[in-house]
Amino acid sequence: MARKPRIIPNELIDKSRLRQNFYNPECPSGPDIPHWKVRGLVRGLLSYFSLPSRWRALARPYLDVLEQTLLASVERSGASDFAEIRDGNSNDLVNLFAASVPDLVKSLLDHPSWPVLAEESNRLLPELEGYHSIQGNGRNIKRTEWLENHLSAILEALMQQSACSWMDCPRVTTVPDRVKLQEWAEINSTGDLRFHILAHHHGSSYSVVRDRFNRRTPRKRQKPR
Repeated sequence: MARKPRIIPNELIDKSRLRQNFYNPECPSGPDIPHWKVRGLVRGLLSYFSLPSRWRALARPYLDVLEQTLLASVERSGASDFAEIRDGNSNDLVNLFAASVPDLVKSLLDHPSWPVLAEESNRLLPELEGYHSIQGNGRNIKRTEWLENHLSAILEALMQQSACSWMDCPRVTTVPDRVKLQEWAEINSTGDLRFHILAHHHGSSYSVVRDRFNRRTPRKRQKPR
């Protein structure tokens, strides 16, 4: 029996422009970011971009999307992770948050980024239920036909709702040739199939998408000593 595909909990997904549920500088009623987070964000960014080589990476993404996504992540950072030192040294709190920023920035500068892959993956899985339901004799032929009939709309939806910040992302909506679809039709797991589809859409590879999606969940932050 195929293993059930992994679905990322919604609270871990940075939905960026997909849900418009993030910091908006044009909305005066938007949430305020606590001062300790502002300090931590600035300190973390200065630390990450202290190497000149890292500045070059900023030439690739749309900076407005990167800004919104970063601020959305800052807003939603887990308060419970820092609860143990909220009544302690405020500088410890700033340092703790600052230490989390470089990994976040790096993940957002990846292409395709983990937050984008996680959200797109959750949207893809229900769309692939029809594929998964095809079983029995001749299933590969029927799956190939299913992909030919449905994949174009799936790819178009990914493009229309894309939150990918990468300027050079191809956002491919053309369906692969029949030979490639026949190879995909041999895949029983919709979890694996989604990685192939996402890799095709972002102009990446199956292994990159799979490994980035399945990256290890960061350990709980510890209080600095």
